[in-house]
Amino acid sequence: MLMKTLAVEWGPAGIRANCITPGPTDDTEGMRRLAPTRGGAAPRRAERSANGYGTKDELADLALFLCSEAASFITGAVYCCDGGLSLIRSSALADLK
Repeated sequence: MLMKTLAVEWGPAGIRANCITPGPTDDTEGMRRLAPTRGGAAPRRAERSANGYGTKDELADLALFLCSEAASFITGAVYCCDGGLSLIRSSALADLK
């Protein structure tokens, strides 16, 4: 709801508001804390997702797109960038804790 509200309030000033919600992302502090080794329970659960772990470059690509002119008509949206993990079951991300 925050992105929708910001899009409505800031849109007249030419500001677009979008949100990226990342899934498990390889080589990040979050994953080092959640799964210190690739043999831990969290990595096995993540690898059962549609595409395993994401990369920082994949998140950056989405952010770059949203900042580009190609996305100039997009605002007030939330993008889940998790390789389909959240589609497998609704509590899939919670299981990674």
